[in-house]
Amino acid sequence: MVREAAFHLLKPFAQQGFGRLLISSFHSSPRHICALEEAADLIANEFGQPTGSLFSMAIARVDEQDFLMQGIKNTRGCKITHQQLLSDFHAGFIETSLAVHLYPKLVKQIWNTLEPLTEKRTDKATSSPVREDDCCTSGKAPLWQGVLSSVAEIAELARKLDYYRSFNYHGYPALASAEAGRDLLEHLSQTCAQLVVEFIHQGNKMDCHSPLWKYRKLLNSSVLERLMMKFFKWPLPKKD
Repeated sequence: MVREAAFHLLKPFAQQGFGRLLISSFHSSPRHICALEEAADLIANEFGQPTGSLFSMAIARVDEQDFLMQGIKNTRGCKITHQQLLSDFHAGFIETSLAVHLYPKLVKQIWNTLEPLTEKRTDKATSSPVREDDCCTSGKAPLWQGVLSSVAEIAELARKLDYYRSFNYHGYPALASAEAGRDLLEHLSQTCAQLVVEFIHQGNKMDCHSPLWKYRKLLNSSVLERLMMKFFKWPLPKKD
């Protein structure tokens, strides 16, 4: 549904001949991110205009070493470390800081008393995915390698989903501050503005995909959707 909605939002602008098209929602659900990227690709393929998802481009930049730490390096009283930031995924330091800065009246005051909460990772639970450039001469990865990679990815996803059945945040919310939220917002805003300028100049030469793009077929499969619905006991969509 997200992909179709994004496609039809972009379509009128493509039909009117806009030279560059960007869409973004800044919602970091992996399936949502991939859906927006798919919509952008559909527009680019059908109408020819360079099209991308701004948040996906920003995620690729955030994935770079020390990017977030650069945003708070001069924040007064900030105590979070680079290692802690790497496991601050949901409603932790980053999102709580942004919320306290932007909407302080909507954040319950208990946020600064919450203990750090992160899942325990193991080497066995993580697996390096098959990269698109790690292919044999035929242009495809060996079947056995693809199967093993898919099984590992599904197992990792199931483990992460199980974590969020028990806990509603992942990270270090008590280390958050309005000052850190202000500096992070400024850093992210400047980055997005820079990405827009780069996209205007580079067009199709610019890679507009997030690191999640290579998992799109798995993340947006109907089978996974139904498994997630049953896992979280959400109502399944009714068939027409």
